[in-house]
Amino acid sequence: MPNRDRRAVTTTPESAEKQKVKADRAATTARKKAMLTALAICKGNVSKACKRAGITRACHYLWAKEDPGYRERCGDMAERLVDDIETLFVQSMINADDRQSMRWYLERQAGTRGYGKSETTKHVVSGPDDGPIQVNGSMTVAVLRGIVPDKALRSAMRDLVAQYPELLLDDEALERHRQRSGANSSSN
Repeated sequence: MPNRDRRAVTTTPESAEKQKVKADRAATTARKKAMLTALAICKGNVSKACKRAGITRACHYLWAKEDPGYRERCGDMAERLVDDIETLFVQSMINADDRQSMRWYLERQAGTRGYGKSETTKHVVSGPDDGPIQVNGSMTVAVLRGIVPDKALRSAMRDLVAQYPELLLDDEALERHRQRSGANSSSN
């Protein structure tokens, strides 16, 4: 019979501790994978997933706090769930031909494509005591009230001021303008 070299394998307390730490890490990694799988099956419901994986919610949140990789995978899973729900929502509104929901969705998700809400500003132009504006003492300009898009308001105000430049003047300047207008009309 051949002579075999049989060396006794001895473990030191230090190497035993390293093996235990390595085994604990492997077990924790396996439990984290089981929890991520359970989260997917339970559609993101943490309580149900924890019961399924056999861990506490506190353990899950501790892993998420201390392990950036685990936290990122949980976040990715939550994003996928939101994507799935969004897909179902879009399919259902298209199937139902729900124009109002489509408009709502496009305003929020496709704003960069021109579907966003147009910004509106409330502008009120009025004379003293919220009354009409008197122009040249004889003509009344209607009060512009309501919600008007800025571009439309600028255009309307430009037209109004072009026709009635005295709208831009204070009382003293308005009086000078009236005097000049009266002098110009009498010389013609």
